[in-house]
Amino acid sequence: MQISYEKLAEILDSQSSLLVVHGESSYSLSGVEAFLKKLVKINKIHSWAVKSKDPDSKEIEDLSSFIKKVKPSLIISCGGGTVIDTAKASSFLSRQGLDLLTLLEGKRNKFSRKVEEIVIPTTCGTGSESTHFAVIYINNIKHSLADESMKPQYFYLDGSFLINLSPKHILSSGLDAFSQSIESFWAKSSTDESKLMSSEGMGLFVENYNSLLKADNLLALGSMLICANKAGQAINITKTTAPHAISYYLSKKLNLPHGFSVFLTLPEIFQFTLSEASIKKNKLDVERIYRCMGCKDLDGATYLLKEIRKQAALYMEIPSLSTREIEELSFNASQSVNEERLFNHPIRLSKEEIFELTYLGLREVFLS
Repeated sequence: MQISYEKLAEILDSQSSLLVVHGESSYSLSGVEAFLKKLVKINKIHSWAVKSKDPDSKEIEDLSSFIKKVKPSLIISCGGGTVIDTAKASSFLSRQGLDLLTLLEGKRNKFSRKVEEIVIPTTCGTGSESTHFAVIYINNIKHSLADESMKPQYFYLDGSFLINLSPKHILSSGLDAFSQSIESFWAKSSTDESKLMSSEGMGLFVENYNSLLKADNLLALGSMLICANKAGQAINITKTTAPHAISYYLSKKLNLPHGFSVFLTLPEIFQFTLSEASIKKNKLDVERIYRCMGCKDLDGATYLLKEIRKQAALYMEIPSLSTREIEELSFNASQSVNEERLFNHPIRLSKEEIFELTYLGLREVFLS
């Protein structure tokens, strides 16, 4: 639930002890550290700086042990997706009395007591403050831990906490929210509610994307936080599909931000998926997708996605790749895809089609 400044202050005033989970540098740079120092009146405050680039099983286990030791009455997570997911997973692990691998297998202690959580996002991408799952990496392999109790009770959105983000991170996190919105809308598991949220997410992105890097961009940043939150609410119902499933391997191998990694294949998969859906009379409501994007048809929407990717690439540290390296990356990415995410895609994609679409996207980014 989104809360106001007044409600946030009221909740903080009622606590006996706090644990603040935050990024190593983003906590100070975002302004959240100074913001909380003015609000928090109690002396019993514990802090944990997340060091992992992605939610890491070892750090989650260590933080879980720390939570059991200090016994906070409230956990505040301030940061991007890695920080928020690390806090969510650690809190869940700490109260379950089971090890992480057992939880990933789906086993649960039903009588665990939940610690209240407040999330303060400092990026505009994941929408993790509105989801009941967390990404976890074990030996560089991505897993997803899910439980309805993992969804935080409260979140506080303030665009001013994003002002000091680099262009690379603003754009990449925004691309992640946009991708989630598109994928949630067309997912097999979509509902009327998720489609409403994802439609709003798509619209907010298109309306505000061009203003994100302007000097007076506070309004756009605030709108993008709402965009990410809407996308988070949508994927909390549906989860994501093929572009996200492919992105994790590419992000690791190319050392590129997650949101941009999703966009390495999104335009190509978008064009192929909606073209096939139209041929097969799939009930995707493609016209609604185009309207949300401010476009008239598939060609216009695909062009928009490719232009957005081309503009964002200017702010990324793009490695130099040969045609042979692109072929190898595309093949390996096609073989590494999470089958669950593929099943949620609106049309069936073979490994060969994934390879071809990934190859087309990587060629356009790395060889154009």
